[in-house]
Amino acid sequence: MVSSLLLLVALASPPGEPPQSDPGAALPTLLPRSAQTVQSGWEWVKDTKDGFEQLDRIGERKLGISFCTDTLDAQELLRAATDLPYELRDWVRSRHAVRPEMLALMVRAMGYLKRWQPGSTITIGDIAQRGCGQIRYGTIVHLDDDADAFLARSRLEFGVPTVTELLDAWAFADEYPRMDDLDTPVRVERIATGRTRDGKLRIETRRFALGAHVTERRLDLLLDRTSKRFKSKAAGAIEWDLVEHDDGSGPVRLRRGTFFDPAGGIWSELILQPGVKGAFPLRPDRIARIREAYVDLGKPTSLKFEERWDFDYDGEAGVHVTRWFLEYEAHHASHLSGLDADLSYVTFNNYGHFSPILALMDRVGSWRWMKALEKAARDLAIPLDALFVDPSVLRALKTVEEAGKAEPAWKKLKRSPGHDSHVHVRIRPTPRFHGKTLTEIIEMARL
Repeated sequence: MVSSLLLLVALASPPGEPPQSDPGAALPTLLPRSAQTVQSGWEWVKDTKDGFEQLDRIGERKLGISFCTDTLDAQELLRAATDLPYELRDWVRSRHAVRPEMLALMVRAMGYLKRWQPGSTITIGDIAQRGCGQIRYGTIVHLDDDADAFLARSRLEFGVPTVTELLDAWAFADEYPRMDDLDTPVRVERIATGRTRDGKLRIETRRFALGAHVTERRLDLLLDRTSKRFKSKAAGAIEWDLVEHDDGSGPVRLRRGTFFDPAGGIWSELILQPGVKGAFPLRPDRIARIREAYVDLGKPTSLKFEERWDFDYDGEAGVHVTRWFLEYEAHHASHLSGLDADLSYVTFNNYGHFSPILALMDRVGSWRWMKALEKAARDLAIPLDALFVDPSVLRALKTVEEAGKAEPAWKKLKRSPGHDSHVHVRIRPTPRFHGKTLTEIIEMARL
């Protein structure tokens, strides 16, 4: 069970080994696999709602260290086919890994939209992360080509090579309202969680906002509930290991406890100060860090709304506790292999893409966009499973005069609450486009 629980924590150096001078020495080698293999593995994980069984299945299929080799990058589509009026929702999150057949669908569909709705643009949102794998709450995944440079700047923080920056929130002003409090500093943590065989690092970025001052009362409540959790008798819910940490004065080994209660929806981590072997009685001067998060079994390994408390102990000044909140990043159970894509609706004057405000949506243009996606899939023999839209959007499309009941697109439109700002396109794989270059796919799919 230890290995299963620790899948929910950043990778740690194996307990019992001497401290590593090389921050990247303990990084696992990512296993190259097809996107379809990775997706089918995650679907098998999600077949069970037993949290411990989910973690065992992830470990059995080695999904935590799998790496997809057969996806392309939608960003490259925009660079190669500048006449296609697509835009990216952002260039930060690297959630644009796409299967060749989805790329072909997007090329052909946009060709139809250009004919039927001249001047309209479509914004590309989340598809899959580069390298595939679960898109987890609060996490941005990149591949870093310059592994040596990253590792040279990093240090081992609680078991993983980490680069930490404390930035003024104004650095993220263009992400408003995601970073809505511009007076609060943002802590950016970039951790290396694996290395590909050709030397690239998988980097996971999480961003934290500074929380309110930790009062004595709040601290007492935190210590009380943490103590109760780690004293609980729930079978298999608690595991302990050793984690390597470098606080700037050299590497030390810290004792770490992991609490996992999938039935109660809670995950927690407790790391003790150097030299502390027993956790109890739980006092501030014995603690290095506490983390708490909610468990989302519908999206395995995705820990929501994380809060963390850093304890800095000075024998003379006492203990200073800093509280941090994980900033929001969408998490998906379906965006795994590049066969699911979030694409905007058509809006008036191309304003407000990905806005949930229905009044901004151009109903006629959005109907033509749904029709373009369905026809493109038929043209290219790409199995189109569904076009998921919110019930409010479906009702709006039914008011479009040209959207006759016999139109084949209606058979693909499916009610799915929460898709009021975008259509979620889902296809199934087809071998026709596999192994093709981006240029070849564009030429095959153009009208």
